[in-house]
Amino acid sequence: MCRTVLPVLISFFALGVSAQQYSQNPLTNSYFGKMDSLARAWRHANHQAEFDEKRVPTNPYIYRLISSPTLYNSTLTHTMDVDWTFDQGLPERRSALSLGVNYSQNQALNVMRATDQHYAQVYVEDPALIVSTEEHIRREPKLREEVAHPIEPEKKMADMAAPIDLGGDFGEPVLVKVRRPKFWTLKGSGSLQFTQSYYSDNWYQGGEKNYAELSSFTLEANFDNKQKIQWDNKLEVQLGFQTSSDTVHRIKVTSNLLRYTGNFGYQATKSWYYTASVVSYTQIMRYFDTNANTYSTEFASPLYLTLSVGMTYKFSSKQSKFSGSLLLSPVAYNMRYVGCDSLRSRYSVEEGKVAYHNFGSSLTMNFKLLPCKNVTWESRIYYFTNLSYVDFEWENTFTFTINKYLSSKLFIYPRFDDSSTAYRGNHGYFMFKEWLSLGLSFDF
Repeated sequence: MCRTVLPVLISFFALGVSAQQYSQNPLTNSYFGKMDSLARAWRHANHQAEFDEKRVPTNPYIYRLISSPTLYNSTLTHTMDVDWTFDQGLPERRSALSLGVNYSQNQALNVMRATDQHYAQVYVEDPALIVSTEEHIRREPKLREEVAHPIEPEKKMADMAAPIDLGGDFGEPVLVKVRRPKFWTLKGSGSLQFTQSYYSDNWYQGGEKNYAELSSFTLEANFDNKQKIQWDNKLEVQLGFQTSSDTVHRIKVTSNLLRYTGNFGYQATKSWYYTASVVSYTQIMRYFDTNANTYSTEFASPLYLTLSVGMTYKFSSKQSKFSGSLLLSPVAYNMRYVGCDSLRSRYSVEEGKVAYHNFGSSLTMNFKLLPCKNVTWESRIYYFTNLSYVDFEWENTFTFTINKYLSSKLFIYPRFDDSSTAYRGNHGYFMFKEWLSLGLSFDF
C-alpha cells in the first residue's frame, strides 16, 4: 500500500502544497492525514529523515485532490473496471497518464489508482461532500481560449525609421569566388653580362684585347602547404665565353655550370625542419686545354651527386634584409660519376669503375644580405668531409643594381678540394675564381 500511494505524496511535495492551505476542504484534510501517516511509515522503514524535493517528479493528475470535491465519471469507470492495464485503459486514463511528466508508466498508474480509490470511498461513505460534477466543470470557461485576431507585436524603433537610399541596387546577388590556396611559388631571374678590353699593338706594357660574355639563369619552384611541409627546388644555369689567343680554340668556355638543389622539409619547431636534401651538378660543355684538343671536363664528366639527411634552420630579420638557411647533415652520401674513360683517373675514379662513392657529413648554408640600397650579396657555403678529404666551396655574388634592367655583378668563388692529386697546383689544393661584369638583368 505504501508503494502504491507514495508517488502521490511525492508529487504534493514537488508542487509545494500543504494541508493548511486547504483546511476548508474536508476531503483534502482527510486525504492529507492518511498520506502523512504513510509517509512517516515509509521514512522509518527506509531510514530517511525527509524527502528530497528536487528529485521528486511532478504529476498534474493530483489536481483532483486539491480542487472542489467533484463527481468524476472516469473515477466510477476505473473503479468498476476489472483489468487495470495501460493497453486496455479508456482514453481518459491514457490522457491522464500522459500528464505524468518524468514518471514511469507504473508510477503514473499508481497515482491515478490512489486518487480514484479515495474518491470512490467518499462517494460511498460521505456523498454530501460532493459539490460539483464533471459535466459542470467542462461547461465552465476555459483558461485558454482561441485568439480571434492575431496580436500585432510592438514596433521597434528600427522599423519606424525612414528608409535610406544608399544609391545602388543591392538586390542583385553577389558573386563570391573562392580561390584555392596557392601552395606553389614560382620565381626566377636571369642576366646577360659583357666585358671588353682593348690594347693597341704598341701598348708600352703589352696586352691582349678580349671580349667576354656571361649568361646566367635561375628558376625556383617552392612548395609550402602552410602547415608542416616545405619543398624547395632550385635550378641554376651559367654559361660564359671569352675570346683568347689560343692557337687551337679562339673562343673558350669560362663559366660552365648546371646545378639542381632540392630540399624536402618537415617542420619540427618554429624555425627547425627535418630535411632530406639532394644536390646534383655538372658542366654543360667541354673545357679544352690551352693550345690543345684535349679537354678536362665534358657533360656528366664529372657529375656530382650528394644525398643527405639532417636538420635545417631557417632565419630572417624583421625587414628581411638578412635571410637564409643552414642545413646540418650528419649523414651524407657523395658520388662522383665520370662517363668519359680518359677523365676517370683525373677525378680519382678507380680503373674499371665509372663512379667514386663515399659517405661522410656535410654542411650547407645559403644567405642573402642587403647591406645598402641597390646592393645585394648572395652567398652559398658548402662543406663535405669523410675524414679522408675535404671539399669546401664558397660562392659569392654581389649585384649592384643600376636600374630595373641594368646591373653590375662581381663573382668571387674560393674552393678547396684535396680529393685528387690532379687538383694540386701552385697554391696547393686551394682554387680561386673571380669575374666582374656589366649587363642586363631581369626578375620574374
